[in-house]
Amino acid sequence: MERTEVYSLIENHYKAHQGELVKKLRNAVNGHHNAEDTVQEAYTRALKYWDTYDSERGLDKWFSSILRNCIKDTQKDSILKGMVLEDMMNMPEPQHDDVFNNVAAGEIVGFIEKEPKHHQLILRSYLVMGYTSAEIAEFTGYKPDAVRQIISRFAKKFREV
Repeated sequence: MERTEVYSLIENHYKAHQGELVKKLRNAVNGHHNAEDTVQEAYTRALKYWDTYDSERGLDKWFSSILRNCIKDTQKDSILKGMVLEDMMNMPEPQHDDVFNNVAAGEIVGFIEKEPKHHQLILRSYLVMGYTSAEIAEFTGYKPDAVRQIISRFAKKFREV
């Protein structure tokens, strides 16, 4: 789908569901203002990662996974109460493995399609679209370390081919 089509779907979803989502999340994220911020962040991420939208999966399921991650992030921030901790997500992203450097994108996509369905989005997002593991974690529900591990295992399999 084109960006404008996905943006339109997201906009319509926002208009139809934003108010009820805020009401539902009040208790989960400690108040109305946090609920508003969480819902707004979820829609912002949906717009940012529009190209990961899978029409077969449907907008509600796709958006729900983004919203769940935003809820977790808000709850974590609330628990930490502004304490500064060393954030693993600010670590530099590892460079793409050399094994992929001289391979045509079409060939990589062919190998990605042989992977389990739940890994395909991660691999396509990282290797083809250029997202970082931290960004992929925002819209998939995986932790950045898990994303990097999936990519690393794929690279190891790819080397063996």
